[in-house]
Order: sequence, then C-alpha cells, then structure tokens
Amino acid sequence: MTDMASQPIKILITGSSGYVGHFLTNRLLLENQVDRNDGSNSSSNSNHSNRFFVYGCTFRTGPAAVPVDATCKALVMDGLDDASVAAAVAESSPDVVVNLMAIAAPVQCKKDPATARKLNVPTGLIEAMRAHCPAAMLVHLSTDMVYGSNSDAPHTEDAECTPVNVYGETKLAAEQLIRAEWPHHVILRASAIYGPRPEGRACTKLAGGSFLQFVRFSFVRVAQYGFVHLCSCWWGHCAWHRTTVQGGICVGWWIK
Repeated sequence: MTDMASQPIKILITGSSGYVGHFLTNRLLLENQVDRNDGSNSSSNSNHSNRFFVYGCTFRTGPAAVPVDATCKALVMDGLDDASVAAAVAESSPDVVVNLMAIAAPVQCKKDPATARKLNVPTGLIEAMRAHCPAAMLVHLSTDMVYGSNSDAPHTEDAECTPVNVYGETKLAAEQLIRAEWPHHVILRASAIYGPRPEGRACTKLAGGSFLQFVRFSFVRVAQYGFVHLCSCWWGHCAWHRTTVQGGICVGWWIK
C-alpha cells in the first residue's frame, strides 16, 4: 500500500465514464488543485505532494471520458473480461477501489440477466484485488432496489432485502459477495441520484438525454419534496475514510 505520508493515495475508479464517476473524478482532482494553491500544505524546502492519483477505468466511451491531468490516468477496462479487469488493477495497484461499474437499467438487466450478473457482481474485481492490492479499501455503489418489496422505509442497514427485479437481485448478490470476501469495504445503497448535467468530456449518460440526473433546480428546492440526494458523496460528510487513509475520500448522505 502507498506510504500515506509522502505519496498520493492511488484511487481506481471503475465506471468512471458514468454519471457518478464523472463527478467523483472531478472532485478528487479539484482537491489536488486546492492543495497546490494552499501554502499551508507545502514548505519551501520540500516538493508538494498531491493528495490523490486517480486511475479512471472506462470502456464504452474510451479515454476521452477521463480528464487530461498530471494526477489522473485513463485505463481502458472491459468489466465483462476478467483479464481486462486484472490488468487495470495490476497497473494501478490502488489503495482504494471505487466500484461504480454496473448495468443500472432494470429493463436492460431483465433482457440480459447473464450479462447483468457478470457486470454487477464484481467477482473478477475481487479476484484481481486479492492478487494485486490485498490491503485496499473497496467502496461499492449499490442501490435501494435491494429492498424491493420491503416497504418499511426508512430502511436500516440490517433491514430485510427482497428484490423484485434482476437489477436488485444482482446488486444484492454483489453486496453478499463483498461482505463475504472483502472485509475492508464500504457499501453505499444509493437512491435517486441527481445533479447537474456532466460537461467538458465524454460521459455515458449524455447519450440518453435529460432525465432525473440532469434536473437544474436548486438542490434545496428539489429536496424539500422528499428526495434524498447524493451531494459531496465522496467528501466531508462521514469520518470513516478520513481516519482510514489520512485525508482520503469520504462517503455520506446529505439529507435536507
């Protein structure tokens, strides 16, 4: 694992060309920029060390989905190909893996359940991490669809999960795999992720046009109708990862 005192935290983001991956990458690189401009984080007799180095894994949109930056590198990775996944993990040797790759459309999962299971249940990723970064933290994005027919909201972490579609079933299977095989993990069950339209580079969500993610209302105005949104999801709202990697990414919900 990286020497946190002198080296940047290496973060591998799978599905970095997706909506959450787009903004997560932006935020991590922004934190590096803030550090560069903050004299308190550097000294006259030492070179400034960036907080993060990001490896953005992409497949459908290609390297254009990953920012061109000295602290970021694009890796082309096919999540359906275990050898491709292993190669990306081996090259990056990450301290943190943020797993965002998935077939997230329930209709598409229903049409091709075998492919949905292969991509949504990260067996190949776990095997690659065991071989190349056994001490890494795994942050996995799941969904509230694992609760399925359990309508007893708000749900607790130990609430019964009874998914009613293939998407929910595969995401629950992924959670069960991670809990069994990778103790050093955090699982986020997201619901109604939305925010501004991604701009500046390729993003898989741009092709689909405007939908919930792209509403342009104020977060506060929208949230008053009862939505729970992911805001600064990876930074500053939970103490968990700050203590784990000395200033690394944080995860948490912001509920207005």
